[in-house]
Amino acid sequence: MRSSSLALACFFLCASATTKASDESLNALESFLLAQKSLRAPRSIVRERPESTREALRLRGGSDLVDAETTAKVMTALLTLTGLQGAISPKSVYDQYGFKISSKKKDKRNNDVLDFIMEFNSVATLGSCVLTWAMMNGADPMKAIGFAWSTWALSSLKNIKDNRAAKVGMPAWTQKLTLAINGFFAVSFATGQTYCPVLGKIAAGWSILNGLFSALRPKKFAASWGLNDLDSNSVAMMKHFGYQVAAFGLLSGGVAEGTDLMKTLGYFWATYLASLADAKFISKTFADLKDGPIYVWMLLQTAVTAKFLR
Repeated sequence: MRSSSLALACFFLCASATTKASDESLNALESFLLAQKSLRAPRSIVRERPESTREALRLRGGSDLVDAETTAKVMTALLTLTGLQGAISPKSVYDQYGFKISSKKKDKRNNDVLDFIMEFNSVATLGSCVLTWAMMNGADPMKAIGFAWSTWALSSLKNIKDNRAAKVGMPAWTQKLTLAINGFFAVSFATGQTYCPVLGKIAAGWSILNGLFSALRPKKFAASWGLNDLDSNSVAMMKHFGYQVAAFGLLSGGVAEGTDLMKTLGYFWATYLASLADAKFISKTFADLKDGPIYVWMLLQTAVTAKFLR
């Protein structure tokens, strides 16, 4: 092909010299030679550089070592175990984090209240985990939200059955009201009602507002539901509960709006991180607890928040 190209080029040169072709002919020759040069240029066979691949992964939420989806699964698994631990064995949580629990008979009510609040912390945790697992396994977003609210509804049913409100001095109507709200949300989303797109905003707003109220004014929030006279442990966990409820609202709201799941999880974990930072350094409700477990969680939450939101 190269020799034929040169021959043609020579032909054009000779023709141009002998016939004194016009400038248009010379321009045609120049275009022809440029075209031939581009055809002879060697094609690159070098594969994409690893740096480019990592950059693409970074833009999708990936990293050099672990991709975003795997990170989400690992963190959700850890959170699921934490929620189950609090629901099944609250005492092990107290021991793990260093809560000082009195064994005196006069403090039994305080211990019952703490167990009650710990259970709600676990419900908030597990509800978020159910929603995350459902979304990562391809569930319909509205049904996934319904599955999450079912966790809250089942907890309300259990509390009514066990008469938990009376044991901690709360009015019975509080548990019936929460069952009505949680059950309505659960059934509506799980059955895919036509009003779910609007209800998704309402449910998320309900969670976020209640969560902020509980996080910022834990004693007043508890009193508004008929739960009074909290000790320092219960105040600490009620505050933490508020952040968890707000995080659940952000997560469910993001899913309802169709926001990218990894980005939504970034906001979710940022809220959990804010809870620990507040409890450890600002309000200092966790100041007397063991540093190790809290710092480990803060480190993990900082890493995944940065990963999902970058």
